[in-house]
Amino acid sequence: LTEADIGLAPYAPDAPTYFSPLKLFEYLAAGLAVVAADIPGVSDIVGTDGALLMAPGDANALAAAVAVLTADAGERARLSRKARALAAQHTWERRARRILDAVGELSLREGAAV
Repeated sequence: LTEADIGLAPYAPDAPTYFSPLKLFEYLAAGLAVVAADIPGVSDIVGTDGALLMAPGDANALAAAVAVLTADAGERARLSRKARALAAQHTWERRARRILDAVGELSLREGAAV
């Protein structure tokens, strides 16, 4: 991945609506500009400006997005910076903290202490 500039995650139209897109996280951590299918497991992570999103299974849209990024070094650099920032938000430590916070909130609602 260190030699790449663009990471592709073009999931099929029948991709599951919930999953953990490990390859996407690898691309983000590597600081790659990402082109990905606009499905919940992906768009929930990258939002509207963290990747170029396309309809799942749309080969023409995939090719067009790659062409845009190939021609626009500034956009690749912007997405690269955004990718690293997104990756930093999705560490195991942060996930564990969110879980513990949620358990604490639920416990307080029920009147118990954690």
